[in-house]
Amino acid sequence: MAQHPYYFKDTKKNLDKLLQLLDDIEQYGLIHEELTQSIKDGVSFVYPKENRKIMIEDLGEEANDPDAYEGFKSSVSALFERVRNKEQFIQDFRNDIAYHLEAEQYPFVNKALAKEIKSMRDLDYYRMHIVDES
Repeated sequence: MAQHPYYFKDTKKNLDKLLQLLDDIEQYGLIHEELTQSIKDGVSFVYPKENRKIMIEDLGEEANDPDAYEGFKSSVSALFERVRNKEQFIQDFRNDIAYHLEAEQYPFVNKALAKEIKSMRDLDYYRMHIVDES
């Protein structure tokens, strides 16, 4: 059973820690790089509007191709910079990681996964677990 998470007030620090966690558990062979990528791709589905805006910036005219959007996944850091509610993003990313790690098989990264991640949202819970950084 998972322990309660602890977050820092600085959401960028939380993002960096979560990304480092993924890199570390992959480096030590605890998860496969495909799962790491699936986790990182998952947040693009949780934030489709932001993902689309980034795609338009990155692809320009090619963004009009309907097939381009389906396969385009923004980086976690780019999405983080785009979203307004950074705390919610951190909780969503953390829940995305937990969901993937607890799954018995690789979950399909799609709108259904995004719906599942969104169903886990609870900012009051998030804020109850912010620790003093000093």
